[in-house]
Amino acid sequence: MPLLSSNHSARPAAKALVTAALLSTALLAAVPAAAQTAPSDSAMVNLVRALVAQGVISKAKGDELMAQAEAEAAKARAGAAAGAGTGAVAGAAAGTIRVPYVPETVREQIKTELKNEVLAQAKAEGWASPEAAAPDWTKRITIGGDLRVRSFSEFYSRSNSDQIVDFAAINDQAPFDIFGPVIPTLNSRKDRSTADFRLRLNIKAQVSDELAVDLQLATGDDRSPISVSETLGGGLRPRNFWVQKAAIVATPNDWSKIWLGRFSNPFTSHSLVTERVALMFDNDLAFDGGAAEANVGKALDIGFDATVRGGAFPIDFGNRNYVSTQFDKTNYPVKWFYSGQLELGKKFENDLEIQGSVAYHNFQNVQGQLSLPCLTYQGQTECSTDGYRPNFIRKGNTLSPLRSIVVDPSQPPGIPQPQPQVFAPTFDYDVLHLSGEVSFPLAEKLVTRVTGQYLNNLAFKKSDLCRNGDAGAPFNNAVSTVDSPPPGTTVCSSVTPDRFIGGNEGYQVGVQIGTPKLKTWGDWSATLAYRYLESDATLDAFTDSDFHLGGTNTKGFIIGAEAGLAKNMVLGARWLSGNEVDGEPFAIDVLQVELVVSF
Repeated sequence: MPLLSSNHSARPAAKALVTAALLSTALLAAVPAAAQTAPSDSAMVNLVRALVAQGVISKAKGDELMAQAEAEAAKARAGAAAGAGTGAVAGAAAGTIRVPYVPETVREQIKTELKNEVLAQAKAEGWASPEAAAPDWTKRITIGGDLRVRSFSEFYSRSNSDQIVDFAAINDQAPFDIFGPVIPTLNSRKDRSTADFRLRLNIKAQVSDELAVDLQLATGDDRSPISVSETLGGGLRPRNFWVQKAAIVATPNDWSKIWLGRFSNPFTSHSLVTERVALMFDNDLAFDGGAAEANVGKALDIGFDATVRGGAFPIDFGNRNYVSTQFDKTNYPVKWFYSGQLELGKKFENDLEIQGSVAYHNFQNVQGQLSLPCLTYQGQTECSTDGYRPNFIRKGNTLSPLRSIVVDPSQPPGIPQPQPQVFAPTFDYDVLHLSGEVSFPLAEKLVTRVTGQYLNNLAFKKSDLCRNGDAGAPFNNAVSTVDSPPPGTTVCSSVTPDRFIGGNEGYQVGVQIGTPKLKTWGDWSATLAYRYLESDATLDAFTDSDFHLGGTNTKGFIIGAEAGLAKNMVLGARWLSGNEVDGEPFAIDVLQVELVVSF
């Protein structure tokens, strides 16, 4: 392929540089071995031949220039021979080629003239004109992403309870008659193997030095906020893209940043290098709203990082016509959470690095409230506090019914009547999140990282279990103190709060050895971690989706390894062994084997 061509996509600056380099090479290396054609003793002729061979000028133009150069060379030789006499070259061997010395000033003049000629030709032919150059927006947009193909196997203990209520399905079908003949339950004993893929397309538009737009399109089976995996199969149907990120990102300087829109979790969690198994927020969770960070340590040049982060994130704005089936409207309980974090970090001369953070997440209007008396037997389809029903739940949180349902007084006593219910968390959530990490090198490209996290729901109160009496008694995470409670007995009338089997704390510790960032062949890492997460340490809706298939009230080990197969290609495998912290037996082990290609 020619070094220079008339390709319209070529850039003029590159052509000029290559032309100058080619010209200098031809002038300094015009020797017999440099060309297949018998060389001339004229440096200009040899140069023109090289330019024709490289496609810089046409053959016709080259022949014209060479003829002119040969004539001038012959004239110069005749004049030199006449002045020096016939004996001056008598000792020269026949066929010897003499390369005359070309002064530096002459070389520069030739380069300048040839450059001008090439640029003039480029402009005339249109391949170097500004109009033919790539549009400016193409220089400001970068595209990347990754594709993961994964085998996903679930293994259940045969001693698991077969009566694990699926509250997520009840809420999705709400209102649901919880005293009807059938109630949704989770699979707890039948193993299952599937395969899935995840495709993420990242687009970044640099609007200016301080402003960018960050976009990500991702696959996903459903509206789950914590997974963008797409199950293979499904009748070979085509798949959809979801808008995973759509944010305006401002960087006023090198120590601060602002996000507006939808963006990745801005808070540090120290969930191991792979960030596969996070304790509080799933790695795929994107935040809506606004957030900002400022590295005060960098701004003040105090020798270590001291980063402050904060943000406000809406979860659900609700229906403006709430309650839609009633003439009298009321304010919808808009759900938000507000977060703040302080992170300190220091990297020492021996590459030892220490980081630690403290964060606080305050959730608003996620705790369920018991409704006013609701006359469902008269056809009332919405009750006054239905807006507290969460948009999305997994499993583990303590849940209570929201509706205070009035039974039909015309029916004989003792006959069960329909109870169309919805559920919401029994407790409030204000979560303290502590995390830390120590990283130190063992050898070149070999690093050990030790991480730890701790959660505590500071808003947890056992007295909230029965704050709404029998009508709002929790449906899970509480046990009866008597073997055969009297008819009509509820948790709140037969059990004291001390019999609550849930909790409000959680932690995760882990160690990883290997290459910090896997990019190419030979890179590797191995991970070992243990996690313990009580029922109400945090909202089960946003925790890791893979360990115990999501949710809280879980404990167990994570073992994983990854290896680079080629540039931007990584093979990984993980074993996640999860059990219940308390309550009915419910053990789930998960095996994942995946191939990830980044681009």
